[in-house]
Amino acid sequence: MNQKQIILIITLLFCISLILGCNTQNSSNILQNTATNQTNENTIQSQNTKELNDKLPSVCHNENCFTVELAKTSAEQAKGLMYRTKMAENAGMLFIFNDIDIHPFWMKNTFIPLDMVWIDENHKIADIFENANPCGKDNCLPIIPIKKAKYVLEINTGLSEKYNFKVGDQLIFENIE
Repeated sequence: MNQKQIILIITLLFCISLILGCNTQNSSNILQNTATNQTNENTIQSQNTKELNDKLPSVCHNENCFTVELAKTSAEQAKGLMYRTKMAENAGMLFIFNDIDIHPFWMKNTFIPLDMVWIDENHKIADIFENANPCGKDNCLPIIPIKKAKYVLEINTGLSEKYNFKVGDQLIFENIE
């Protein structure tokens, strides 16, 4: 090899290393930008989920909140959680009655065990019935509270004990009219 060929090879190698170095730099920047964009998208999704959850009706006991479906009409109240096979742990159904009275419940065609929490007009727990078992037959026994209530909260069984619900505890209603 002569001197011109060696210089040409060295120049080519230098140019190739520059090109590869730039591509590596660009690839690194692209990866970094993609990761940053993904993080930003996740942050936006988290913020949107939080904003959405902040607008959903919920009932809170201390720091534990349940996103609730509202049962306001007679038809909604009659159906309740019938035929459901599962419910998220932080979910429930809030029955809103027009009057303050003894509101009995039953578990006909309800497939998941529930805790029932009767709540007075001041949003204080009036009574609790834990572990209401499913009943698929017509002769289901009513569950009758000992005190009058304006609302009844149904949540998954065991949660009233897990979160230490007690008669007289204050609940916070959010986005419930």
